[in-house]
Amino acid sequence: MIYLDYQATTPLAPEARDAMLPWLTGDGSANPHSSHIAGRAAKAAVEHAREQVASLLPAGGNVYFTSGATEAANWALQGIAGKGGVVLPATEHACVRDTALFLREQHHDVTLLAVDPDGLIDASTRIPAGTTIVATMHVNNEIGVIQPVEALAKAAHDAGALFFCDAVQSYGRIAIPDGCDMIAISAHKIHGPKGVGALLPKTPATRCRITLPAPSSMKIATSVFFVTLKLIRVVPSFFSTLELSSLAGESEDCENTAPQDKKIKRNTSKILSDFMGTPKGDALMFQVLLSNCFLLLHQLVPIYQE
Repeated sequence: MIYLDYQATTPLAPEARDAMLPWLTGDGSANPHSSHIAGRAAKAAVEHAREQVASLLPAGGNVYFTSGATEAANWALQGIAGKGGVVLPATEHACVRDTALFLREQHHDVTLLAVDPDGLIDASTRIPAGTTIVATMHVNNEIGVIQPVEALAKAAHDAGALFFCDAVQSYGRIAIPDGCDMIAISAHKIHGPKGVGALLPKTPATRCRITLPAPSSMKIATSVFFVTLKLIRVVPSFFSTLELSSLAGESEDCENTAPQDKKIKRNTSKILSDFMGTPKGDALMFQVLLSNCFLLLHQLVPIYQE
């Protein structure tokens, strides 16, 4: 069979697979919240991936990894909606539409905007008063139409609402316009692995609370604030699909015949040497030292009390 439905999903790129392999076995499967060297390497890999993913997004905000765009959209809409209304096009992706319909059941006002025969939203459409968030795809995943995101974002802001952009189809292909308060992306549309996406809230005002409701397509089991072992295994390959190069940057004198444990050690050393010494790396080391001090105190206090 020849697979051609790349709008739905894409095959995993060999470069992405190679970037994942060191993190699937041995030392590479360490918990990024652990303070030992393997944990610090895992943490550095996640932070490096975060920076690479952000490089193709509009400046500002932080990248929060999720289990996919469905979780990112769900988090954005429910975390921001509060008691206000939600506006989205009638042709919106199911992950956004289902979340909006769930919010309607929670007594939120939900407005579905009509589209023209080409599938475009009229950017001059009036946003209803009391709207908290306006959501739309940048590029439609079925017909490929490109929505006037910048104009729609301005209309949302003029109405006192925030603007959420589902950029899954456009990320890594065309520039995402400025003006979006939150952006959702996913790796599997750009030859990355299934099961990893990201949400970019642009400012502290749009850092929304975590919500994990469960309408039919929203049964999410992961928290975006805690990078799980699943994510540490797939996140590095997310950004490798952007630059099409191995995360580890294996040296030319090491071919595939080298033992896997030596590859992991080289990968760990390379990531740590690239990351440590940077402001974020220094901050991470400070956190590790501080956590170890608290751990030591926690162990000493009972001894002292005895």
